[in-house]
Amino acid sequence: MGNLRYFGILSLLLLLGVLGNYYKLPLFFGVDFLFGSIAVLIVVHYYGIFWGTLAGMIASSITYYLWGHPYAIIIFTLETVFVALLSRRYRNFVILDAIFWVLLGYPW
Repeated sequence: MGNLRYFGILSLLLLLGVLGNYYKLPLFFGVDFLFGSIAVLIVVHYYGIFWGTLAGMIASSITYYLWGHPYAIIIFTLETVFVALLSRRYRNFVILDAIFWVLLGYPW
């Protein structure tokens, strides 16, 4: 029963990650605000680096359909890996995510 709950919650979070990226908030000049990283970072926190990275790849894969290029998949997966690796030492996911986007994510 515990295993079913474990994978059921993981599956729900994966679905929320994909839906969070699919139902985006368009801002300006073709820039969209995506919400899938929230579910992905929850996966990182509760399930670890492996499942978090896999969740990041799965959730960001919908951006290929939305935008027609694979670059967002790469950037969002790198975001997940960056936050997951540094969260072992620093616990504030919001700060780590902000650091990623200022230093690595935005310049791309």
